[in-house]
Amino acid sequence: MATGGRHRTHLAGYMRNRREAKNNKPVHENANRETPSKKFQPKSRPVFKGKPCLSNLPDEILLQVFSALTPSDLLLAARVCRRWRDLTNDNLIWKPIFDEHIRKDKKKCIAQPLDPPPGYWKTECIKGGVANRNGFIGKYLKKKSPYTKLPADLNKALQLLGISWLLSFVDSDGNEHPVTCKDVYYFAMSVTVRWYDLQLPPVDRIRKLKIYSMNPVFVDKKGKASPNSPSQRSLLLERDFHWSRWCEDKTPLSEDEAIRVFDFGDGVAVSNWKGDGELAFITVSFHAHQLLDRCIQGNAYGCANLQTRKPKRQDLDGKYGFYGYSCIIEVRDQRNVLWNEQFLNLDNTNMSGDHVCLSPIDAMDNVYHQVLSKKLNFPWKTDLFKGIMQDMCIMDVTVLDKHELPIWTISSPVSIRQSAQNIDFEFEGDKRGIHYRDSKGYINLLIDCDRSTAKNTVVSLQLFIAMGTIDDWFGTNYQTKQTKK
Repeated sequence: MATGGRHRTHLAGYMRNRREAKNNKPVHENANRETPSKKFQPKSRPVFKGKPCLSNLPDEILLQVFSALTPSDLLLAARVCRRWRDLTNDNLIWKPIFDEHIRKDKKKCIAQPLDPPPGYWKTECIKGGVANRNGFIGKYLKKKSPYTKLPADLNKALQLLGISWLLSFVDSDGNEHPVTCKDVYYFAMSVTVRWYDLQLPPVDRIRKLKIYSMNPVFVDKKGKASPNSPSQRSLLLERDFHWSRWCEDKTPLSEDEAIRVFDFGDGVAVSNWKGDGELAFITVSFHAHQLLDRCIQGNAYGCANLQTRKPKRQDLDGKYGFYGYSCIIEVRDQRNVLWNEQFLNLDNTNMSGDHVCLSPIDAMDNVYHQVLSKKLNFPWKTDLFKGIMQDMCIMDVTVLDKHELPIWTISSPVSIRQSAQNIDFEFEGDKRGIHYRDSKGYINLLIDCDRSTAKNTVVSLQLFIAMGTIDDWFGTNYQTKQTKK
């Protein structure tokens, strides 16, 4: 008991000393402030993990933000996450867009479900925009040029519809690297697009090359693309790209002290630097024939499946398909036409194996020889450098049948090579030739280059159309008969 009493006395003394020490503590400035009771404490702010961002906002606020965006920005926002995708599909956002861009008669009632599902008005906007835009296509394609027999308003249509061009590289990991075009040039029979950039992907990692047209969805009453309209991709060209193998098998079209240029086929020219071997620029020439249809009717995953109108077969004519051709040719660089000419009423002059030969300019008849007003060359440029290729150009050709329908179209970079062919004693200059070949035939163009007078003269032009091309077009069977002989 004595021990317990001592413990209680010691504990009571300890507690008394603590109370006295607390009462004798110096008073601070904030000591007199009243501390609010827990009952009246304000609510604390919500605690976010990391920095506050848009994802922390409630749906109602995000809908207000999205309603202020353009249709193009809405489609981009839908790719951020699932929540944003669901919110940007809200019908309250897309119904005003439909009324502004698609609905022609504001007073007329339109059929709609009583309770439209999410994304209904978004789908209707895109469908209506595409239908409105495509309604102007027939108008643009109706008028034909008397010179080329191609759509006369094609270049105007491409610019009014706001169609742009996108180059995309696919690397070894399957990632796409899009590059926007730097230059676009319009000609009577073709469109040339050029890409160059300081941040192109390394050439050894590229596995595919894709070229798209970017087609705005919304147009105004005059058929002009609306500002900030979303665009649809249409695949125009897709090629495998293995640069090291390509360089081993192919001879450059041309080269200078800085770059080499290779013909990649389908109107594509690819250039690389001699120093490090990386890409310098890429240029492509699209022939005008069915170009607008290729842009509109394709999609992001496949090219347009086009049907060509062909003449009816005529069994009574034994030489059907051998006569009545027309040819329009332009030789140019990426910006300027260097030589162009139209040739009418061309007939087969002689059979060359399994080809029909058309000779618009006869080598032995100097009456038809033509002097070039400009020198054939190929200026090029990138962000930092520029130069001129002396032995390269672009050739556009349209061959029309007797019904004035295009049977063979070409728009391709070509090289100008030394030729050993001897033409006429009147021409003693260097002979240089342009030789082009594809599945439909081949073309030989011969130029006499007089160094003393710096005059270039076209002394021969021959077109060889394959028998198979004629049979496919006219429904004949000349190739089969030729094989039996």
